[in-house]
Amino acid sequence: MKRVKEIVTADNSFFETFLDEHADLYNELFNTDLNGFQIDTTEAAEMDMQLIVNCGERYAAPLLVHYDMSKIVGFIVKKYGENWKRVKAALMAEYDPLAPYKMTQTTTGEKTATNDTTSESTDKTGVVGFDSDTPTDKDVDTNNHVVNAKQTDNTKTTVETVGNNGNHSIPSLIANEIEVRKMSFISTVINDIRSQITLDIY
Repeated sequence: MKRVKEIVTADNSFFETFLDEHADLYNELFNTDLNGFQIDTTEAAEMDMQLIVNCGERYAAPLLVHYDMSKIVGFIVKKYGENWKRVKAALMAEYDPLAPYKMTQTTTGEKTATNDTTSESTDKTGVVGFDSDTPTDKDVDTNNHVVNAKQTDNTKTTVETVGNNGNHSIPSLIANEIEVRKMSFISTVINDIRSQITLDIY
């Protein structure tokens, strides 16, 4: 039976193959760029070293023995790639460990008042014909006055409540934070790969 270190070598690199064939995912996971500043860079050779240190002495699983590295990497990336992205996002999330409770409530209100007023006055002057009781218009003055008023008020109120909801003591919150920070993202990736390329026996 072959051991992992006999198959995963500098010439048959797991992570070099990963980088060559899935560069976007590799860089998203292991080369983090923040606003143009490289904050985390992990070379493929270094990742291979960690893989060998972790499981080099273990017996290789049939997957590693019978398939070429390209197919092995493709299989594992398809199985774990999305999960790795979610794990990394969770481990890199910004938060206050002593204030796990946060609620934001936004209330928006709008009030519109419309007032339309129209007034019209007409003045007529006229004369009465010799054979009629009805005045005949001579001059007609008409005044129209229209007032349109529209008033709109918009209000937006945001209330944010942050703190400890009382269910957790400060020491327990600190202990939880330490456990989270002890988790290594790279160790998570290596352990997932090990579960696929090694046997559970020595």
